[in-house]
This record gives sequence, structure tokens and C-alpha cells, in this order.
Amino acid sequence: MIPFSRLLLACALVWSGLGSVCVAAPIIKLELDDHIYIGTPLVFNPEICWLATDAGAYHKVELGYVRQFRKLPGEFKPLSPRDLAKELRQEHGRDREVQVSGQFVVVAPHGRAKLYGDLLKQVSTEFNGYFSRRNWRLPDCEYPLVVVVYGSKEEFDDHCRKTGYQTYAMLRGFYEPLSNRVLLYDGDHARTHGEISSDVRDTLVHEAIHQLAFNRKLHSRINENPRWLVEGLATVLEAGLLSDGPRDDATSRINRQRLEWFRNVAQKRRRGGIAEFIESGNQLLQSEPLDFYSEAWALTFYLSEQKRPEFVRYLKKIADQSPTAAPLNATEQIAQFQEFFGTDLNWVNVQMLRFIDGLDVR
Repeated sequence: MIPFSRLLLACALVWSGLGSVCVAAPIIKLELDDHIYIGTPLVFNPEICWLATDAGAYHKVELGYVRQFRKLPGEFKPLSPRDLAKELRQEHGRDREVQVSGQFVVVAPHGRAKLYGDLLKQVSTEFNGYFSRRNWRLPDCEYPLVVVVYGSKEEFDDHCRKTGYQTYAMLRGFYEPLSNRVLLYDGDHARTHGEISSDVRDTLVHEAIHQLAFNRKLHSRINENPRWLVEGLATVLEAGLLSDGPRDDATSRINRQRLEWFRNVAQKRRRGGIAEFIESGNQLLQSEPLDFYSEAWALTFYLSEQKRPEFVRYLKKIADQSPTAAPLNATEQIAQFQEFFGTDLNWVNVQMLRFIDGLDVR
């Protein structure tokens, strides 16, 4: 049975106009014992409410802990990039510079923000082009995209520890869907004047693709997404977006690092096929991350190159899933995959391996 207090609060949300279709997005304030949340509700039920702040962060609030609810006057509007930049300058003080670069707001060591911002704008332009060529106009970003570049691994790790993110030696950066920020570090900035080192560039491009995909509604920031697809799409796009090769040449879109690893290591270790990868990919990510990324790339590259119409429909199906829907279990994910690519996954696996083996990277 639902506690009466939560039922009343859910009713209050509906009575405030949040449960009806309306043009103006409302602003609500939820007070808990240890925190106050202000924003607009995305989805809610008698148990929880997902709230978006004007800076683009998402918060999952358990209604059973809410002691006061108010609907505030006015209409909810996301901050503009310039307004969010002002807030970030107050947050970071004089230690870093903050610069608006299109839809991105870049926080970086002094003298570096424009360098990163120019690369991010290029990634965004090519990202749009990739999907436009597939006759898919993605929705615009609702919020500015914040990218914070720390000047050292120590600064980056210190921030991760303070904010509860796990860090480890190999971690260079990540995109966090709830805060909607990309965080990374550039330990080479002091000796690469006017340039970005290849490692930092690769990290920035990869995480910016994640940020764009989640903000352009390819992936859900609330629901669980197939992790192999999230990482597979990013590893495919990171190689092809900024390529100088012709658009009709698949060779220019090959992620050579992932291909080499897959051919030399990951493929030799494969025990099962596609079904097992979908089912146990998250465990592989934890135990053998490079195997996981390489196999995710191989499968996604095959689908995007050889099964393009089906792959686009598959992406749209996942993108259109309701934020209130229960996450799909492994069996349901496999069935969803089969809906678009065929029920005989052994045959799909054979075709994928033949395609990858036939790639010419000379």
C-alpha cells in the first residue's frame, strides 16, 4: 500500500497542473531534511519524482522524504549558455577560465578554453551531419553542455573523490548523465601550447559524443540504456566524425585501435556470440574493458555499415522508449535486437565476423 503522504504529494503534483499537457513548464520546490530541490518535473509517480534544474542536472527525489512541496510562480526555462557561464565563473573562481563555445560551456586552465571549444563545435557539427545523412533530424539540446577540463590528474581525482565518483589510474575523463557534465583532465596543457595532445583529444571527442547522444535524445538520461550500444556508438563515431576521408569510403570510418584489439585479442577470447555479449557485456566491461569496447565497436560498426536502415530503426526504437518504462532485462534486450536484425543470432554473428575480417586498413 502506498503511504498516504506520498499519495497526497503525487496528487498535489497533478493538481498543480503537472499531470496535464500544458505549454508552460512549471517550477516546483521540494524540501527534504537535508536538501532543497528546485526545478521542473520530468516524470513522477507516488514513489519518486525526477526533477530537472535550469542548469540541466537531473535529480531523483524520493517523495516519501519530502516534507514540503510548493509550486513556484513563473515558467521553467533552462539557463542560456551565457547565464550558466556566469554561474560557473562563480563556482570556479579565478582558478580557471570559462568560455561559451556554441552550445558548450567550457571550463579550462587559462588560455585553453577556446582550443577545447573549437574542437567541441567541430564534433557537434559532424555529429549533426552523421544523422542528417541518415535522414534523422535529432531534437536540439535543451540545456547548455558543460565540459570541465582540469589541469592535472590530481585535480581531477580530487574532484571525483569530493563528489563521490570512483577514480582509477586509467581514467582520463567521463560524461555523467545526471549532472550532464563532461569531466576530464589535460596533464599535457603546459607543454602543448596551441595544441591538444592525442590522448586528451581522443578522450574529449569520445565523451562529447556521449554528451551529445544523451542530450539529443538518442539515449535516455533516466532509463537504463544498452551499455554495449552506448559505447559502441561512441567508438564508431569518434573514429569517423573528424575523418578527412570521403563519405562513401567505409575505410575512413574504421576505428583502427578497436579493430586491432578485436582481431588480436577480443575475438580470440570470445566464448559466445551476440546473445551472450548483450547478456553479459556489463560484466565484461568490468573485467576486460578493452575487450568490451572492441567488441561493442565491432558489432556497432557492422550494423551501422551493413544494416544501416535496420540500425537507424533500432536506435529510434530505443530512443522512443518511455522514461517511465521498466528497464529491459537481458532476454527482452535480445528479443528487441532480434526484432530488427533477425532471430538467428548465430548467423548475424557469422556475418559480422566476416565483415570485420574483410576490412582493409592498409
